[in-house]
Amino acid sequence: MKYAMDIHKLYEPLEYNINSGGKDIRRLTILYIQTLLHNKNNPLTDIIIDDINIAHNTSLIIDDIHDSSIKRRGHLCAYLLFGKPLTLNAGYLKCLSLLNNIDKKYPKLIADYVKDLYIDSFYKGHIGQGLDIYWATNKYTPTISEYLLMIDNKTGIIFNTIAKLCISSLKLVDKTNDHRNDLLLLMLYIGRFFQIRDDYINLTCPEYWKLKGFCEDLDHHNVSYVLCLYKQIINKPLNTKRKLQTYRILYKSKLFTMTYYILNTYKDKIIAIEKRITGEPIISSYLAEFFTKLYITKALSPKRILKYID
Repeated sequence: MKYAMDIHKLYEPLEYNINSGGKDIRRLTILYIQTLLHNKNNPLTDIIIDDINIAHNTSLIIDDIHDSSIKRRGHLCAYLLFGKPLTLNAGYLKCLSLLNNIDKKYPKLIADYVKDLYIDSFYKGHIGQGLDIYWATNKYTPTISEYLLMIDNKTGIIFNTIAKLCISSLKLVDKTNDHRNDLLLLMLYIGRFFQIRDDYINLTCPEYWKLKGFCEDLDHHNVSYVLCLYKQIINKPLNTKRKLQTYRILYKSKLFTMTYYILNTYKDKIIAIEKRITGEPIISSYLAEFFTKLYITKALSPKRILKYID
């Protein structure tokens, strides 16, 4: 019993991160895909939700260490409370636990496939994260094509995995689906929208600044979509004055406007694919909620942001 309690304590950094909240996007995405597949009541849906939630949150607590982030969801990052060694161990231990338990949770018919999916997801996620770290460390500014490849692995792979898990669950109810390629393309674009939007609001959204700090990506040499358009990664941490100067440059160069346009282009593509799958003239309640939660607004002029900065 004592041994079990000790093991449980090893997961405290992860549990802290899970309990800190979030937008619940991945759970909603799983329900969304299952609905598109007419498969919402599948017995595996809840298991997929739990495992994806674990996989996502393990990546977050490790990413925060890589990025030297201070806050996640408005709270101190887990590693600042529990230390880097225990937080890293919690993340990787939980990933291994997830893989170890697949045979116990998933039917034999698809267990090997599910395990391969998660291994592929962890592998590609680390490639994406590795590229992000390498570029920032070596002060390399990737092209837009290189950057999209990175986010398709780092961010997009979890959405890709969601779609494939849901499609695989059809086997349990003896169903097939003709929209596999459309669903995978839908998840590709949702993953890109998600990450580019995160890059964009990091630099432009006062509400986001309250959670993470003013233009936090300029603190850690982070690579972002906007800075790829700028064709320059910030090579050293900036004080507030220098951040304001950089904001003015990005604003006047219309790079915020360009990113806003790109996001709306992806939004239109996502809507078009969903309508092709459903045959409906209006978007689903899921997409309406998705775009409400992940809203985008035009960047404020430099003069108007002064009141939001400490």
